[in-house]
Amino acid sequence: MLIRLKVENWKSFPLLEFSAIAGKERLHRERLANVSRLGARLLPIAAIYGGNASGKSNFFKALDFARQYVVDGVKPGQLIGVKPYALSMETLKSPTSFQFEILVDEVAYQYSFTVSRNEVISENLVEIRRTVEHELFDRQRERISFGKKLNASESLAVVGQGTQKNLLFLTNSVFQKREEFRRVYDWFQKTLLLISPRASCSAFDMYASSRCPFQPQNQETLQEFDVGIERIDTREVQSSQVPFQINVNIQRENAAQTEDAVFQIGPYLVRKKDDKQTIHEMVAVHSMKDDETRETFFELEDESDGTRRLLDLIPALTILRDAQTSRVVFIDEIDRSLHHLLTQKLIEDYLNDCASASRSQLFFTTHDALLMNQDLLRRDELWLVEKENDRSSLISLDEFRIRHDKSLLNAYLYGRFGGVPKFLFR
Repeated sequence: MLIRLKVENWKSFPLLEFSAIAGKERLHRERLANVSRLGARLLPIAAIYGGNASGKSNFFKALDFARQYVVDGVKPGQLIGVKPYALSMETLKSPTSFQFEILVDEVAYQYSFTVSRNEVISENLVEIRRTVEHELFDRQRERISFGKKLNASESLAVVGQGTQKNLLFLTNSVFQKREEFRRVYDWFQKTLLLISPRASCSAFDMYASSRCPFQPQNQETLQEFDVGIERIDTREVQSSQVPFQINVNIQRENAAQTEDAVFQIGPYLVRKKDDKQTIHEMVAVHSMKDDETRETFFELEDESDGTRRLLDLIPALTILRDAQTSRVVFIDEIDRSLHHLLTQKLIEDYLNDCASASRSQLFFTTHDALLMNQDLLRRDELWLVEKENDRSSLISLDEFRIRHDKSLLNAYLYGRFGGVPKFLFR
């Protein structure tokens, strides 16, 4: 789970602070995650509102950058793709800092790093147990020290000495097959799932090991929404049947794989085995109206934008509803191309399965003001991005004094909280 996030000097945010620790709000307490080791309850959901170009997506992109940088690293000599605030020479030349507090297998960690375009300036990992903190390692440029709790070996120190200046020590330690910090690394790689507005046809690596990425439980959820699709399946196609640019990407990825592999490019699932490749295309299966025993196949691009968006979201939301999961899903523009009632049902279905023992979280940006409803979401689960003088700030609705019987929707649309287009008040 994500406990807190703090980012400094990222895109339009001089400072971005987010907390999933529940406030004093009494509504919907039954669904809060109870983490006894922290002595806190964590929110299972957060909705982020704001006007166009306010900076909502920059929140998403901060997580996207951090995940890619931690998981994949960079090559020696390669620039770090950090994006500081660009409308000031002072901030443009200043480093960017990320601080994550996360829960992994009931243990809380604080992981932070500060980077410029050329190097890692600092990096730190701390284990947290209520008010007690145990430092595991601390890095100041090339110098790395280890905490007593870690009982680090000489070989781990060698890994530190061999870490390139533009690469995180956490990342390099996993690349060198060390296990000391793998649980934190795995949180970024396996627990954190980011879905952009342009996600393509359920292209999630978690499904790549099966023939059809759309699993049976997802098929059932799809049919609940009555979009006319019987199921999602795959059919084998020849390379010549694949669109040119996608085919180029497939061949490039195929050449980069040194061993047998399975990977997905858009709606195409590719298997490489013994230097031979097979390509399966995801298709939507419909029943013939004049003969229900017969079926026909539609390419996904023939389906509506809303249906394709639904296909992007269902697998992740289905996983979140699994009581055994500990996934953290962040969806940018969850309501894109979706009817309000459909978006609301997706959220309700997820929240109905949340309880004190749950360890999943759903965060999303949205313009759907009708979701700003205390019957659905708590005030501390609602966040606003406000932009002043080209600088974004994030604030929780819990910081406003609002009666429980007050219409949040009306107050928001009349601009009481901010986070709405500025032209309304000109």
